[in-house]
Amino acid sequence: MPQRLPVVSSFVNAKGGVGKSTLAVHAAVWHARRGASVVLVDADAQQASSVWLGEVQQPGVQVVPAADAAAVQRAVDAARTHADVVVVDGPAGLSDVTRAALIVTDVAVLPCGASVVDLRAALQAVALVLAARQVRDGRLPVARLVLNRLQPHTLLGQDALEAVRQQPVPACRAVIRQRNALADAAGQGRSVFDMSGSGAADAAADLHALFTELARCQSADQ
Repeated sequence: MPQRLPVVSSFVNAKGGVGKSTLAVHAAVWHARRGASVVLVDADAQQASSVWLGEVQQPGVQVVPAADAAAVQRAVDAARTHADVVVVDGPAGLSDVTRAALIVTDVAVLPCGASVVDLRAALQAVALVLAARQVRDGRLPVARLVLNRLQPHTLLGQDALEAVRQQPVPACRAVIRQRNALADAAGQGRSVFDMSGSGAADAAADLHALFTELARCQSADQ
């Protein structure tokens, strides 16, 4: 049976370059390889995930570009009728498109780099998540911070781990460590699940742990 949770997950942040598209593309591939039918709604103006998935050509993944807030809502509403999993690759910034994604999402994933600037940007997105809850049922979207490109054995990495644990939104226990394979995957038009070498295997293991955790958290009590 395919994993059906989260039904809709959106990767959002106030800052670009924090790994939203990387995580969104790999989430789509990961779910598809577990038997789910997946729609990825590409709401990023650069359409990076659309190009990347076009090269990956993963069976079971449909890509739907969405240029504005109304298009995001239409795409998600349509995908809910036939897909097991919907992944939204949000734009950089807290635009109307991001707000639209959060209004229809079940789990908001907030990638955060290991720096003060990245954490501040993620917290701006947290405020938008909380605002979305006010216009819904007070519980959804569930939100999770995800530490990305972490170097855990450095002082900066340890500081980042401590900082995210003190935020108003829970941080995932799974973290994505700095790996060259993840940085190279888009340029190769592949996912790390298809790349060779220990670095790719380690990156794939990090992603597997993250997506498994996210798939379980939709009904988590906030």
